[in-house]
Amino acid sequence: MIHVIGDSHCRSFAYNSNFFPIFLGEGKLFNFIDDSNANRVLDKVVGCLEKIQNIETVLFVFGEPDCRWYMGYGWQPWKENVGDVKPATFDIEASVDRYSSFLKSISQRFPNVSFYALSVCPSDRPKQNSLVIELNDLLEQSISAISNVNFISIFDTVTDPESNKVRDEFYGDPVHLSNAVQHPVEDYFIKEERLQKSGFDHQHNWSMHGAMSDFKLNDRFGCYMMNELDKEPIDKSKFTFDLKKESFSHEKIFETLEEYGLVILESFIGSDELVRYNNTFDEIIEGRLKGEYILDRGNETVNLMVLEQGSHELHDSVKHLFETFETDGFRALGKSFFRGEDHFFNKKIFLTQDLVGSTHAAQDLHFDVVPTLKFFLYLSDTSVENGAFTVVPSSHHRTAEIREQYKGEISYENRHLSRPKADPKLEVPIEAKGGALIVFSTELFHKAGVVSRGERRVIRSHSWQTQHRDWAEASTNSVRSKISRLLNKIIK
Repeated sequence: MIHVIGDSHCRSFAYNSNFFPIFLGEGKLFNFIDDSNANRVLDKVVGCLEKIQNIETVLFVFGEPDCRWYMGYGWQPWKENVGDVKPATFDIEASVDRYSSFLKSISQRFPNVSFYALSVCPSDRPKQNSLVIELNDLLEQSISAISNVNFISIFDTVTDPESNKVRDEFYGDPVHLSNAVQHPVEDYFIKEERLQKSGFDHQHNWSMHGAMSDFKLNDRFGCYMMNELDKEPIDKSKFTFDLKKESFSHEKIFETLEEYGLVILESFIGSDELVRYNNTFDEIIEGRLKGEYILDRGNETVNLMVLEQGSHELHDSVKHLFETFETDGFRALGKSFFRGEDHFFNKKIFLTQDLVGSTHAAQDLHFDVVPTLKFFLYLSDTSVENGAFTVVPSSHHRTAEIREQYKGEISYENRHLSRPKADPKLEVPIEAKGGALIVFSTELFHKAGVVSRGERRVIRSHSWQTQHRDWAEASTNSVRSKISRLLNKIIK
């Protein structure tokens, strides 16, 4: 049996008794574009291989996302009217070097396993395929110097030389090959005497020798995913920085954010500034500071105000709140987070006062329907007792798999799909002093804490991609429809 490990391209090897495809996660995260993603690939592959007993042959399927990204049109270049997206880096050789270093490290760590790297697959985009050819040539040369690793080239077999596009019989979708690619790969391994005959169209019917509890079948795509959340919670010191003791850069924040899904910046604002923020918070929540930029989304148990910039002139105090997050460093972080694609940065600020008895949907573990970058500022000392924000660190990688599985089905109408299950022992409450800032991706499993004593006061800034403009406008209109009722209640 050949264990096929990689990004979503491993799905082309589904439902064949010769292959056991293991899907690590979406190509946006599992690639060799930068060191952070390359390290993520290495860590997860090691985790997989350590769980599988009696493994003999592994086929790696990586590299297509690198070529797609280097085109400069973002992650979905097949869309109409796609704009230029300048890649953070443009270096095919660097991707090949990282891929080769990964292969060398894996082959040394698991010397009894035979490793193979499949050539990067073509698409129906000739420009991307030119980059694919370059990467494949460099990778084949590099792999020739690595012991116990072989390169399998099927590019010429699946590509039409006249059009420089994928042949029709191998076309799956704008990104992936169909399962017809199994034929040339099986032929290769049969010649190598690692397979006896074709298993094409046969259903999975084998045992993983006791390791199946570590993997779960994705019924939709016929590939397996590792249950990586079944472990001890991550120590929050790994993603916490005390600004009184150390400086930080947006690059360091982004690296930590990519790995754990959040960063805690303790002492982000000092005690004097904290008083100013709380005074502005009180003026808005109590209705003493008003303006058309204030949108209301509270309910009967939560005081919550939404502030929006861009349409109306802001009061100086409100402008100060937005300026908190309007730094060059945070803007650079937003650009990195959204991979250079168009986005609204610091578009809305939410002021939330949770009290004893406060109830709302955010208290259930979830990831947001719309992927959002949030800056979450504690205005008071916060513990479990007064509703500490709670997360499952690194769970955003699992969210990527959920989105890959359900795609467009994830919506506000199907909220159950964005309400994942996780072992409660993996949940980490973020207890911190007033003035601490939490920067996090809403792809992380997270929830608001329940207040049993006192109150929780929070200011949070939201940034999201412009492709979700319709969601933002619909949300804004819904909010505005509630403003009169809640303002009247507050005034009374």
